[in-house]
Amino acid sequence: YVAGVETGSRADIGGIRQGDIIKDMDVQKIGKFSDLTGYIGSKRPNDVVNVTVLRNGNSRVIPVTLIKMDVFELEGVGLEVKNANEGDLERYGLEGGIKVNRILSSDLQGYDLDGIIITKINDRKVSSVEDAKRIMNNRDYDDPIKLTFVDRDGDYNSFIFR
Repeated sequence: YVAGVETGSRADIGGIRQGDIIKDMDVQKIGKFSDLTGYIGSKRPNDVVNVTVLRNGNSRVIPVTLIKMDVFELEGVGLEVKNANEGDLERYGLEGGIKVNRILSSDLQGYDLDGIIITKINDRKVSSVEDAKRIMNNRDYDDPIKLTFVDRDGDYNSFIFR
């Protein structure tokens, strides 16, 4: 059962919708989530999988082009980030950025940071996870980390982590 589809993701672009029931991929039966992740794990970026879904009682085959989901932990901050997708960037009028995928630090659990788009780290533009890796790996370990981000209301904010 597809509980939700991230706007702008390859599944969304391919046509998979919330409420669909995935029956198979490339004729490989999908009976549980581990079947799905196991099969996708055997594929490479840019492979096309034919996903058979049940929607409103009708079966349909949807081709989906896979991409590599590159995630990165911002050490010293406690956030896991991934590249923002096209839908996220369009929604906020951004050319690039990284999206908070998961909160890793218990110190941040009270903050509503899931899904925000980070546009700068230490006042340097961030367009991708690769940019974030480069900035984080080339900073002095003891220096504070400043994150500039767009929240879900479209407002720019900054946090400084020491």
